[in-house]
Amino acid sequence: SGLHPYYHCYNKQCEMYGKITQKDVLENDFLTLLNKVAPSGKFIAYFKKAVIDEWENRVGQIKDVHKEYEESRRKLNESLDRIKQLLEDGTYSRAEYLERKQKIENGLMTTGISENESHIEQMDIEALLTKATEFLTSLGEHWKKMPPTVRPRFQKLVYPDGIAYSRGMGFGIARMGLIFELSKQFELGNYALVRPVGFEPTTVRLRG
Repeated sequence: SGLHPYYHCYNKQCEMYGKITQKDVLENDFLTLLNKVAPSGKFIAYFKKAVIDEWENRVGQIKDVHKEYEESRRKLNESLDRIKQLLEDGTYSRAEYLERKQKIENGLMTTGISENESHIEQMDIEALLTKATEFLTSLGEHWKKMPPTVRPRFQKLVYPDGIAYSRGMGFGIARMGLIFELSKQFELGNYALVRPVGFEPTTVRLRG
C-alpha cells in the first residue's frame, strides 16, 4: 500500500547482519540519544566563559608581542638613520654603509614577517559562541532538519567512530566528539578537566 523504509545491516561480522530495522524506530531512538547527550545550559555557560577568557588572554598576549615588534622596528629605523649620518660625515665608507644597511634591512624584513605571523583574526567571539551553543543545545532538531547527504558529517562530529545499534536494545556506547566528552566530564563534576582543550599553545611564539 506504499513505501515502508528500513535500515539494513550489511556488515557480515555483525550479529544484526541481514536484519532490518524500521526507519522511524531507529531515527526516533537516535533523536532521543542526541537530545540526551546535548550539553546542558550550565555546561554551556561554563564553557563560554572558559573560551572567552582564553580568547581575551590570547588577544592580550598578541598585543604585547606587537608592541615588541613595533619597538624593534623603531630601533632598526633609527639605526638606518644613524648609519646614513655616519656615511655622510665620512665615518663609514660606502662599502661599510651598504653592508650595515643590508643587515638592518634584513632585520626589518624578519620583524615584519614575524609580526604578520602573530596576527589574530578580528571576530566577535561572543556572537560566534552564541550561535555554536544554540546549535549544541538542540542537536536533535538540527539533525532532523538536515538533508540525508549532510547527516553523516554531522554524526561524525558527535560520534567520530560511529555508534552501533541493535534492534530492540538501541544504541551502544561509543567515543564522542571533544565538546561532548567535556560536557560529560563536567556533568560528572570533573570541572578541572573542562578547559578549552585543543587550543594551540597560548604563547604566540610557540604558535607561530
